[in-house]
Formats: sequence, structure tokens, C-alpha cells
Amino acid sequence: MQRPLPVWIDLARARAKQQLDGSVAGERMPRLSEAGVELLRPAEVSVCLTVPEFRSDARPAEVSGRIVALASLQCQRCMGSMEHRIESQVFWQLVASDSTEVDEDAEPIVLEGDRFELLEAVTDELLLAVPSYPRHAECALPGTHSGSDDN
Repeated sequence: MQRPLPVWIDLARARAKQQLDGSVAGERMPRLSEAGVELLRPAEVSVCLTVPEFRSDARPAEVSGRIVALASLQCQRCMGSMEHRIESQVFWQLVASDSTEVDEDAEPIVLEGDRFELLEAVTDELLLAVPSYPRHAECALPGTHSGSDDN
């Protein structure tokens, strides 16, 4: 079992480059359950944090890596439970304002000071990876049956 992921990181005290591997239980991310997403097991997070020696808007701190989770969602067609695997590659640049330009393939995360809310960023990423209209691949509408008619 991996150790729990930290809630936040102080970039002013962080090492120049560090690997962060850990797990996040669903109970630590209440916004997931509020959105109807239940994690069937803790999300596995593996990210590398790179903090330049002289961090600025031109040289922001970066986080790259992967988040993997197995979620239980409600099928919007039959209203039954369904499993959905989430596997998300992340590349975040940690900037001071939303007007800061970031690399084309990066997602900006605006910081207040030197505190990077890692757990909130992971929660956001999981919520963005959930389909807006989850449904089973093969699913009948409520009140109907699947299969052939005998008539």
C-alpha cells in the first residue's frame, strides 16, 4: 500500500526536483461524493514536481505525472451502478496569475503565494475525467428490456 499523498506543498521549501507517489482515499476528496462519484479504491498518484531555483512567471514550477482511479458512477440510461476507470496524464504549470502564459500542452494552476494545493488539483483532475453522461456500453432504457421479442 502506498502512503497517503500530502494535501499541499510549500514550494518555497520544496526540493528542486522530487517524485511524489501516493494514494488518495475518496473520503479525503468530499467534492467527488458531492458530484456522485465514489472511488472503489484509493486513487493512485505518481507525479514529479520540478521547482526552478529562481521561480518566476517565465520559469514556473511544474508538475507532471499520472493519476489512476476506479470509480463507481450512476448510468444515466438505466440508473444502475457502473465502474469507470480513470487514467489521466497531467502536466501542470504553477503560476501566480491566470494571465501568465504557459506551455501549449500545460494546464495552468494559479497559486496564492507558495502553497500548492496538491489534493485539490488531484480532485479537480478526477472530476474533469468523469464523463458528463455516464452510461453502460450495452444498456436498455428504464422500463424496457433488451433482447429479442417473441412476437
